[in-house]
Amino acid sequence: MARIRIPKHAGPFNVSMSMVFTYIVSNDKSGGSRIIIPCKSREQAEKLCERLNKLDPKSEHEVWF
Repeated sequence: MARIRIPKHAGPFNVSMSMVFTYIVSNDKSGGSRIIIPCKSREQAEKLCERLNKLDPKSEHEVWF
């Protein structure tokens, strides 16, 4: 289990597919403030994306890879 810290001003997140055909949740930033979270399935990626876009007050999320 990995713990990922999300900064306060991360911006909107979206679900996409990486170059190795795994689903990822990422924000629209570039450079050092870009966040990419790999997920096992599309369902897991969509749940995590909804939780992050809802501005969940927790700044740390646990993700199972």
